[in-house]
Amino acid sequence: MKNKFYHWALFVVESRIWIALGAVSVVVCSYHVASLVPSRRLLLSVFIGTWFLYFMQRYIPRIQINMENTKAKIGFVFFVLLSLALVWLLMQSAQWRIYAWLFVFSQPALFYAMRIKSKKGLFLGLRQIPYIKIIIVAAVWELLVLLPWVEQKRLVEMPLLYAAMMFFYLVAIIIPFDIRDMQTDSPHMKTVAQIVGKQQSTRLMFGFLLLAIICVGILAYQKTIQGITPYGFASILVLTLYAVFKKPASARTLYYEGILDGTLVLWILF
Repeated sequence: MKNKFYHWALFVVESRIWIALGAVSVVVCSYHVASLVPSRRLLLSVFIGTWFLYFMQRYIPRIQINMENTKAKIGFVFFVLLSLALVWLLMQSAQWRIYAWLFVFSQPALFYAMRIKSKKGLFLGLRQIPYIKIIIVAAVWELLVLLPWVEQKRLVEMPLLYAAMMFFYLVAIIIPFDIRDMQTDSPHMKTVAQIVGKQQSTRLMFGFLLLAIICVGILAYQKTIQGITPYGFASILVLTLYAVFKKPASARTLYYEGILDGTLVLWILF
């Protein structure tokens, strides 16, 4: 029974269903904070979009666009123009504008590891830019955090401490993946862990989590968000802090993509 549950849990995690549920959870939480209710269509779009982006990360590094090849160059330009046209069309409708923003913010994640060959050499994707991995991942997830205020064009009403708390939390749970992948990531990627080292990266991770907890404390003190919600946020952050502090020596997929990413799923509770 235990073995069967393990394999089932591994399937949910490795199929990227778990992280997609985490994205939906974050969106629902933000809409609750904004005193709004997200549409089922939006939640389904977030789920499918997140699943697709994370699932494709397995295959995108194998893709190489040869810009010296005329057909490949025309195909790439056609895709860019088609994407721009799609964004423009979506932007024309207030009902669909939010999907245009989701599409725009998803593109850096999609092309992060795509290789492009030209006369100047081989460009290994956006990952060649120092620190860009953590910036792209955090930015895409932060858009999900800001979604209700973006949709309603009420960014000025957004609780800044809530946005800051979520940003610090997101960065904190991304760093362990950089540490894990230090040995397998290409030196060209220049991740935070590769540049500052394992020990300093660990300190940064704890530092960002503590900043997130401080933000929650201020939210609770100022009563910016009413009810038990801030205390729920605090419990998730403390649980995340405990999870990274008690990381097993031989941590595997279920720890990183199951437990750490699993903290994302908890936000829907509050």
